[in-house]
Amino acid sequence: MTRNVYFDIDQVDDLALGSALVGCGGGGASRYAAAQLKEILRDDNRIRLLNVSMLRDSDVVCAVGTMGSPAVARERLADGSELARSVTAMARHTGRKITAVTSFECGGDNGLLPLICAGQLNLPCLDADLAGRAVSRLDQFSLTAEGFPITPMLLILANGATMTIDGGEAHQVEELARAAITSGGGWAAVCFPPLDAGEVRAYALPGTLSRSIDLGSALAQALESRTVGAGVAESDIAVIAHGRIQDVTRHDSVGLSSNTTIFLKDVRTDAVIRIEAGDEYLIVLNDGEVIATVPDLICLVDIRTGQPIETVDARSGTDVALCRMPAHPWWLSSAKRLDFCSPRSYGIDLDPILMRTS
Repeated sequence: MTRNVYFDIDQVDDLALGSALVGCGGGGASRYAAAQLKEILRDDNRIRLLNVSMLRDSDVVCAVGTMGSPAVARERLADGSELARSVTAMARHTGRKITAVTSFECGGDNGLLPLICAGQLNLPCLDADLAGRAVSRLDQFSLTAEGFPITPMLLILANGATMTIDGGEAHQVEELARAAITSGGGWAAVCFPPLDAGEVRAYALPGTLSRSIDLGSALAQALESRTVGAGVAESDIAVIAHGRIQDVTRHDSVGLSSNTTIFLKDVRTDAVIRIEAGDEYLIVLNDGEVIATVPDLICLVDIRTGQPIETVDARSGTDVALCRMPAHPWWLSSAKRLDFCSPRSYGIDLDPILMRTS
C-alpha cells in the first residue's frame, strides 16, 4: 500500500539504493536517473503517487522504461525526454488518453525513470510494476505470464528514430526490438500498451515502488551503522554470506543462462559460495548445495561503498555482502506464475528454492 500521496526529493536516495538492490545485478545504474529526478524535484516540486486501489475505472496506465546495454547508455546519454515522448506518441498512436504511468520493472534505473516521465508529463506515477525486479527480456513480464499481449509497443531509439511494433508473440517482439536497438544505438526508451484499470488490477505487481524505498532506507541505515555484514534490521533483506570475492569467471552462454560464475568465501562459516549470474544473479550454492534461486531477489553489495554491484562490475578482491529478498507475492500466487519465472525459465534445470517468510 502506498503510504505517501506524493514523492519528493527526500526519498530519491532511498529509492535509488532500493532500486539498485532489486535490480539483482542488472537494470542499469540508478545513480544517473537519481540525479535527473532530483533536478525535477527541486524547489519543493512533488510527484503524485497512486496505489492500485486508488485507480478509477476510467484510468489508463502505460508502463515505461528503458532496455538495451547499460554500458552503452552510459556512453551515449539520453536527453532525458525520451520516455515522456514515448508516452505522448503511444497516446497519439492508440487514440487513448494516458492518465498515469508506471515502471515495467522496478530494478535499476527503471525504478526511477517512470517518476521522471511522470514529472515531465504532469501525471501521477503508479506504485506498481510488471516484474517486481529487473528482468532480461520483454517476454518475462507479468503480462506475458498471463497471456496478455505486450503490443502495441513503442520504442524511441538512441539514434532518435521512433518504432512501433503491432502484433506478434512476446518472444517475437523481444527479438525484433533487440535487433532494432542493436542497429539504432544500443538502447531505447520503451512504452508498453495502455492498460485500463481492470487490466492493471489483474496484471500489475502492487507496491513495488514503496518496497524499493523501504529496502533502500533499511540498507542505508545498516551501511551507516556498519552492520551490513551481520544483517539488515527491520527489513526482508537476508544476508546469506559475507566475504571477499575470490574469483570471477566470464564465459559464453546461450539465451538467458548463466555467463558469469563468482566465488567467495563466507567469513562467518568458511563455506565456499558460488553465484551463477546472467544479466542478473540467478542461483547461489553453499559448498555445492543450492541455497537460493530466482525468482527470489539475489544481490551483491559492496561493503566499502555501500552500493549494490552489477553483474558486469563484479571483481575479485571486493568485500561483499550477499543479500537475498523474497520474490513478490504475485509470482508465488499460482504454480503457473512460479513456473514462468523459475530457474528453468532461464535454462537452468532446478526447482526454485524460495526464501521462507513469516
